[in-house]
Amino acid sequence: MTRSSWALLVLVPLFLFTTGPIIGASHAEVVDWYGRPLVALITAATLIVGMLHFASGIQVVIEDYTPSPQREKLIGLARMVSYGLMGLGLLSLLIILFK
Repeated sequence: MTRSSWALLVLVPLFLFTTGPIIGASHAEVVDWYGRPLVALITAATLIVGMLHFASGIQVVIEDYTPSPQREKLIGLARMVSYGLMGLGLLSLLIILFK
């Protein structure tokens, strides 16, 4: 989790600087903005590292605060949600990039 924390320390400001200028723009402008390779790369990296960080963090919380019989199911569910959101976000970026 420490590596992902350090990576997010760099990625989140980059993400904010690349996403901030487009807030409030029209749909066409946003699609054009995220069609840029550098913006899409920063967004994808932030999404991947952020969701992996979430998955490992929520696993620690589940291990600390849930009883044994439910623990494995909840960890599996948390991982499915994390990877599902990561996949959905990356698919959305790919659709924008190749449209």
